[in-house]
Amino acid sequence: MCIITASTAGIVTGVVSAVTAVAGTAMGIVSSMQQAKQQQAMYDYQAQVAKQNAEIAQRNADTERQTGIEEARLQRMK
Repeated sequence: MCIITASTAGIVTGVVSAVTAVAGTAMGIVSSMQQAKQQQAMYDYQAQVAKQNAEIAQRNADTERQTGIEEARLQRMK
């Protein structure tokens, strides 16, 4: 026969509450870590896109500069 007193029930309730709180905190930490990883992946992607855009802009500028040089050369020849 098991006799549960009010103080024993209070202790059990307290332990269950503590375990539930720890589990909730752990789940929150895992969720935060996953969110941080997703944000990092997004920022990495955006950085790569920005790098590619910069490379394209540089190639376009180089092409425009070369076009200007050729046009100036043709004008001198005229």
